[in-house]
Amino acid sequence: MNALISQPEAQQLVEVELILSCARVRAEKNGVERVKDLARREIDWELLVRMAYPQGMVPLLYQVLGTTCPEAVPKEVLEQLRDYFHANARRNLALASELVRLVALFRAQDIRVIPFKGPILATLAYRDLMLRPIGDLDLLVPEQELPRATALLVAQGYEGRFGWDWATSFVREGGVEVDVHCRFGPPWEPSPATFDALWSRRRTVPLLGTAVPTAAPEDLLVILSIQFLRDCRARLRRLIQICDMAMLIRNQPGLDWAFALELARAAGARRALLLDLLLAEHLLGAGLPPLVVQQVQRDRVVRQLANEVQGRFFGAERVDSRWGPWRWDTLFYLRARERLRDKVAYLGPLIPRLLRFAVTPTDRDQALVRLPARLGFLYYLVRPVRILGQWVRTGEIFARPKRGRSLEHRQRPPG
Repeated sequence: MNALISQPEAQQLVEVELILSCARVRAEKNGVERVKDLARREIDWELLVRMAYPQGMVPLLYQVLGTTCPEAVPKEVLEQLRDYFHANARRNLALASELVRLVALFRAQDIRVIPFKGPILATLAYRDLMLRPIGDLDLLVPEQELPRATALLVAQGYEGRFGWDWATSFVREGGVEVDVHCRFGPPWEPSPATFDALWSRRRTVPLLGTAVPTAAPEDLLVILSIQFLRDCRARLRRLIQICDMAMLIRNQPGLDWAFALELARAAGARRALLLDLLLAEHLLGAGLPPLVVQQVQRDRVVRQLANEVQGRFFGAERVDSRWGPWRWDTLFYLRARERLRDKVAYLGPLIPRLLRFAVTPTDRDQALVRLPARLGFLYYLVRPVRILGQWVRTGEIFARPKRGRSLEHRQRPPG
């Protein structure tokens, strides 16, 4: 499986390998020894923390290093990791307690609700509420129940911050945030299933001694992969999302893979699911069944997408303003959608911008061909011809942007 995609340059850093090894320690027979060996090498511990923090990997990093080889970690670094771990644990407990309270209130008002991600995901995938950073609470309700759900939260002291057609974000004193969804995204994004279908397959997860409903593991696989694809497009993806998938696979051994793949296919998210699964296997040794491996082997685009994504967890974003609407994220998203109708639905609002971009001359176009002022209108023909020529010569619509600076310069410290 690993031979299907290449090893990114950033992954050659010992700090990156240590982070990845901590995430897959339970999946490898010699996982603990591998972590100990890496931790005793010449580690830039400041860089390690700076890399782990934005990727959501600090709790897992501390838990593994603190139990396997605390003597190999500088005291001040271990204390920094410990302080973050404990602060995260306190926040997670508070959010889990609030989730249990809200579910009880929804149940008392006869409002069906399906919590997903957050404390539910930490418990179901990691089997430990403390090992995953949690930002907010996500609740899915039937669309017809959205007004009642909103009124209930307002009555509990929550204030609406902003919203979309498919979700509204609330916050209350103390910084607790709740997103109430009636769908998982806009119409042009994949939707894993109707609420009624999710409700009919729901499972319960023990959370602080209370049985809390959530989506079935197969539905969660699809939901997580759709969220990951959305975050890739928005350049918000994090390694913890791949870790979520790997941990869910390891701790839910009874997954019905044929059913999960069918759910993804029906939603137009088969390629998104395969992408997430391939990265979970390649980076974290998730362990995929033959059925999934066969589908990955047959889909060259999935392997190409995985190669592009994996180097971006710890590398620089290759963003160039000259690309206009055809940025990497837009092209990536189009390739990740396997159905033509989904590509068209996504491109619909962008078509006017794309047309303007394709014909509006730039300084580079004018430098290529010098025309007198009275023939300046011909630059509107030079522009598409130049773009076509670039594509014929290189296979790229635009010249590749320059590489970013080194990792040491790109990373930012926590907080």
